[in-house]
Amino acid sequence: MKLISLRSISMQHAIFVALIIIAGVIVYANSINGQFIWDDELLIKDNIYIKSWSNLWKVLTRDIGAGYGSEYGFYRPVLMFTLMVDYALWGLKVQGYHISTIIFHILATLSIYWFLMILYKNRLMAFIAAMLFVVHPVHAEDVSYITGRANSLLMLFMVCALIFYIRYLSTGRLRDYILLLSCALLALLSKENAVVIVPFMFLYHYVFQQKLRIKYLLPVIALTALYLILRITILAPLTYTAYMDTTLQRLPGFFIAIANYTRLLFMPFNLHSGYGRQVFTFNDLKVYLGLAIAVILLTYAFKKHRHDRVNTFSIFWFFIALIPVSNVIYPACEYMAERYLYVPSLGFCLILARYMCDVYSKKGYKLLAGIMIAAALIYYSSITISHNRYWREPILYYKQTLKYDSLSPLVHANLGKAYYDAGRTQEAIDAYNRSIALDSSYAEAYNNLAVIYYDIGDRDRAVSLYMTAIGKKRRYIAPYINLGNLYNDQGIYMKAIELYNIAIGIDPEYPASYKNLGNVYYNIGQYDKTIACLHKVIDLDPKDAGAYYNLGNVYYRLGRLYQAIVYYEKTVSIDPGNIDAYNNMGNAYYAMGQHQKAIQYLTRVTYIDPDNAKAYYNMGIAYYDLKMQQEAVDSFQKAVDADKDYAKAYFKLSVIYFSQGKYTQAVKYYKDADRLGLEMPEEFLDMLAPYIYQGQDKGV
Repeated sequence: MKLISLRSISMQHAIFVALIIIAGVIVYANSINGQFIWDDELLIKDNIYIKSWSNLWKVLTRDIGAGYGSEYGFYRPVLMFTLMVDYALWGLKVQGYHISTIIFHILATLSIYWFLMILYKNRLMAFIAAMLFVVHPVHAEDVSYITGRANSLLMLFMVCALIFYIRYLSTGRLRDYILLLSCALLALLSKENAVVIVPFMFLYHYVFQQKLRIKYLLPVIALTALYLILRITILAPLTYTAYMDTTLQRLPGFFIAIANYTRLLFMPFNLHSGYGRQVFTFNDLKVYLGLAIAVILLTYAFKKHRHDRVNTFSIFWFFIALIPVSNVIYPACEYMAERYLYVPSLGFCLILARYMCDVYSKKGYKLLAGIMIAAALIYYSSITISHNRYWREPILYYKQTLKYDSLSPLVHANLGKAYYDAGRTQEAIDAYNRSIALDSSYAEAYNNLAVIYYDIGDRDRAVSLYMTAIGKKRRYIAPYINLGNLYNDQGIYMKAIELYNIAIGIDPEYPASYKNLGNVYYNIGQYDKTIACLHKVIDLDPKDAGAYYNLGNVYYRLGRLYQAIVYYEKTVSIDPGNIDAYNNMGNAYYAMGQHQKAIQYLTRVTYIDPDNAKAYYNMGIAYYDLKMQQEAVDSFQKAVDADKDYAKAYFKLSVIYFSQGKYTQAVKYYKDADRLGLEMPEEFLDMLAPYIYQGQDKGV
């Protein structure tokens, strides 16, 4: 009978786990086709570091914005590592990133189920709490938004650390303690909020009346302290220090957030991410509502901690988890946010699950309890599924967000980028101008607006805006590089070189600066310096196909064809679709007299791009030199079929047909070349002249 009982328990666990996974997949399935949005653009699409494993050390040691050439003030290497793995698996196919984010949310939920089972030995309560957590709408921002996964990673590793701590207290096994420290470290490296892991450990002892042995906590305390010291001093020092308001000024906003969070957990309507960084006063009545909620809950928890372990633990968990994002101890970028509820919401889900279980345990109330549970899950799930649409399309997302936070310069700037990406240039300009009007120090908005003006041909305005961006944020690399590119295009090479060198001085490990500097040196014929710059790019990013391609071009220009081919080969090994590299390789082999090899690589170009007129033309030249006239004719004909204005191809066809005595065709293609303004050899014109008006063909 005992064996059957154990099997029954295992089967129930398996069913519960399966249901949690299924629920997570169902509520977030419609987010999988969502686009990159908000920080996803910068941390994934424009992040050069996550795109090569050679940059792993940089990803693990630098600010999350370093791969974009900016500073966020956040150090989250676990998050960035997961994005690096995603890029290796999916490239820039956004669906893969969304699938990974959903998986992390489900894993975090399963860790909660395991944790609650250990704490309360109540499978049903743990299951209901986990189900409520996995479907609750306030988590949509952390799941539908790819880089929001930082909270799921934080929750996963922090809860696992607590699990291994509790296990170690009962087993004393070194393995459990090593796992505890490992998970605690991963939690800290996932998100800064993990500093509350030690208070959570104290909470466990306080609520469950477990003897506290400080020696077991000291390594975790030391690890957290070391993290904080390094985090504040070396690893992406904390931002938002420019905010001048005091703790007392921010305190009313915390109590208003408490009131709003309570409403969102029970009635998650009008969800959005535009709460902004507002400052409130104690004259606002909502402050006292939030204060009353906090006082009542905490008073209850202190008084009942010996008798009501579920509610006590849940209440303290909620408030402890809010401390890092309270906007009181340290200024946050928003006075409240739905993403701030990811960890605290476990307390709410546990309390709700506890009361549902209480109803279920009463005789004759099982059906009612089942209806309550099902209704709650359907209620929350339907809102989550509906809210996921908010995160799917950038323009819709930013416009919706502005309805709640119309004074956010960041949202206006992001809307500008979304408009620009959609080809809606004037709307993009208007959005960036609104962003700058709201925050005249916003360097990124000036830089992005300059990019637009440069693209539409207003170079003077672009230069002015780039200079303004540099003045607003001296260590922001993008405007230096972009202004350098503008000067390079205009032939003002010395200014371009100066700007690129400033960018290198700001961040010597950002490869784009070296690549652009190499382009300038190439343009002024300083090929040795070009080669040195491009080798530096490759040292920093060995998977940069463009650097290898440019090196191939330099060696081709120098006549060092074998070396050019080596670098073109490396280019296509990294980027198999690079038709320019195949084309240039074909030209290099042609210049070396290896015509068949040239044709082989040019043929690859036409496989990738069947309408590549240049490749067909070059193949025709190679065939002509091999005296394979029919193949040459076919190639030149394909060139003009692909490009009706390819004058050189018409001329070559005219030459071949003339050599074959087919003067009508020769004259026809001569006229096509002449119509397009091609200057042809006079001796050929002299030979063709007698037939231009006669139209005679030999042997026809």
